[in-house]
Amino acid sequence: MQKIIDFGLDVKGYVDLVSREGVRGLAIPEEARECPFCPESHRLENHGRYGRFIDEGEWVYKAWILRLLCVIEGKTVSLLPSFLAPKKQATWKVIGTYFSKRHIEGLPQEAAMAAATKTNPSRQKGAYWDHCLEKNAARALGYLRPQRTQEGSLLPRLVHHLHQGFTTLGDALLVHNQRLHARFHVWLI
Repeated sequence: MQKIIDFGLDVKGYVDLVSREGVRGLAIPEEARECPFCPESHRLENHGRYGRFIDEGEWVYKAWILRLLCVIEGKTVSLLPSFLAPKKQATWKVIGTYFSKRHIEGLPQEAAMAAATKTNPSRQKGAYWDHCLEKNAARALGYLRPQRTQEGSLLPRLVHHLHQGFTTLGDALLVHNQRLHARFHVWLI
């Protein structure tokens, strides 16, 4: 299981802090240590860390992710920093740039991915992100409550509605993903 935690750090700040002080340097909110598996409330124990690559667009960083353990169930919880997309090795900034270029500006998949990341522009990754967003599009559109009179392709409409009110689509994805997960227990992508 993964929990998304806002450590109040950007990618570089997180990587620098964890490189310097290890995962023990992170300020972990007490509610993040609550066991999500057991009916009776108890605290999760530290269970180590694992490395994860983070595609920031211009650079790829390796960061350590803290893993906690429920000693009763034997299940683990990873504490992901909020700038990371769950089960993806890219930041919301990269994913947001891809969706913006692909579904708002109408660029071909390969060009949209090349605009989003210089480090690993893979068409398969873009196709997978499109698939994930499309799979959850109905819930996301219901959550956003768009006007029902619009016509056209589903993903450009969804991306447009997600972006409203935010400076960047990456910021919008970060916020909406957390809210969708809290409300429907589903990740946006």
